[in-house]
Amino acid sequence: MKMDELEFMIVRQPQRGHLARHENGTVSPVIRFDMEDLTAGRIAYEHDDQLSSNASVAAMDRFSVVACLLLHGKRSEPHTVHVAIAARNDQPPYLTNHGVLKVNIGTNQHFIARVFYCYTVKGGGLA
Repeated sequence: MKMDELEFMIVRQPQRGHLARHENGTVSPVIRFDMEDLTAGRIAYEHDDQLSSNASVAAMDRFSVVACLLLHGKRSEPHTVHVAIAARNDQPPYLTNHGVLKVNIGTNQHFIARVFYCYTVKGGGLA
């Protein structure tokens, strides 16, 4: 079997996003793609930015695909591809001071990690 005889077809679309072809600066929805598309990195899953009411919990999506031999008219059984969608935290970090930095007149003092603490509104600490 030659790889140029093999094509993939989406038989069940994802519910929380879609598959797209990125080629020559354009993005288009995709239902069929081939090995050349895959090896060139043109096919991508794009999430629709909608999460469940509990956005801190990662969501899952899935779609089903079949492999088709173009010249022989044969196709595989559907295979389900699972996608893990991690919550994204776009909030800016906030910096707080957890101590006093003491500096003698005419000298310098290096910062140490325990002096500062970063956090975001949605999530926990960063440092």
